[in-house]
Amino acid sequence: MKLLAGLFAIALACVGAPALAQGGDRVMKALEFADLRLMAAELDFAVTDDGGNADGHYYLEIKSDSGLMFGIYGMSCSKDDPQKDCLGLNAVASFTLSADADVLKVMDSIDYAFMKVYREEREIKVSRYVIFDGGITRENVKQNVLIFEQLADKIWAKLSDDGVLTD
Repeated sequence: MKLLAGLFAIALACVGAPALAQGGDRVMKALEFADLRLMAAELDFAVTDDGGNADGHYYLEIKSDSGLMFGIYGMSCSKDDPQKDCLGLNAVASFTLSADADVLKVMDSIDYAFMKVYREEREIKVSRYVIFDGGITRENVKQNVLIFEQLADKIWAKLSDDGVLTD
């Protein structure tokens, strides 16, 4: 009987160890903006504004340590409360080009598969849409936001160095 109990204890320890190693990072089916605010703080980002846009999407305006400003929009959120039950997010950074910049040439110079690049008039926008189909861990959300910020910051620096942004 002691042998069986010992084997059970070993088996339990082996099965339980991965769960402890994951740090309790459970899979989320949806995201709430209260949690996204905490994640932004954990990444040392400042939330400078929030609200709903004309499309009815709730957003956080974020400022990183480098000064980069970008937005995170909740996608497919609850109709009753656009800050809850979001099944995706869209991170967007926007760069206004000078009057003499060749918009298409600038767009061609931005080549990151991780992001969508598009334009609206004299603005170049880069975005990352993250879909939570099947669920996503909190750490994965943070890493997606962090990688987006790092690449958007590189794009901002490149466009600044190329002299194509407005002052």
